[in-house]
Amino acid sequence: QGISYHMLCQAIDLMIGLCKEFKTPVHIVHLSSSDALLDIKKAKAEGVKLSVESCPHYLTLASENIKDGKTLYKCCPPIREDENRQKLWQALKDDVIDFIVSDHSPCTANLKLMDKGDLDKAWGGIASLQFSLPILWTEAEKRKMSIGQLITWLCERPANFLGLKGKKGMIEKGADADLVVWDPSQNYNLSENLIHFKNKVTPYLDQELSGRVMRTYIAGELIYSDGKFMGSPRGELVLR
Repeated sequence: QGISYHMLCQAIDLMIGLCKEFKTPVHIVHLSSSDALLDIKKAKAEGVKLSVESCPHYLTLASENIKDGKTLYKCCPPIREDENRQKLWQALKDDVIDFIVSDHSPCTANLKLMDKGDLDKAWGGIASLQFSLPILWTEAEKRKMSIGQLITWLCERPANFLGLKGKKGMIEKGADADLVVWDPSQNYNLSENLIHFKNKVTPYLDQELSGRVMRTYIAGELIYSDGKFMGSPRGELVLR
């Protein structure tokens, strides 16, 4: 694990150096290690065009709580210690990390090799797309963070990063009416019957969560309400 930390920091230092040399924007994906935060913070203070994202599982899971052979938690980079996790939250608060992406990695249950506990051969990735909002809100609420901060990290900044400012990630005139109606105070246990993605494989099963999504709209059209989907699947290509 020490080697992986070292290699990660080396890789980020390399990208910061290239960013400075060629005066071009650089984006760091799926940041999991707090060891790189000081270098990132320093580079940003120097005006380097550097942006950074992290993922829900690095903010909500801790390696101390994962039993040996639990392949549901296998991902790359791996889940780190709780101390590391706390530092990632602080980095979000301090704008060292810019936003959060889902990094949803679906697979059929057999590919996780849960019955064998074989971490070498098991599929690597965390399935959590449907629950990104409640799992992050459950943690953010403990830290006295606001819904507005989550909107910034999950909606506004990712949209701006993709060149979709004014179209996505905000509620204002001229933007697409992509809306979520949810109850942030509702607590519930995540059971398998609540999972809507195809392969019901997630390490968050049986966890107590805060915040339930009641309805979802895409471009003003109701597509999900109280556990049921409306009409046929729809979507369109979103470009810069």
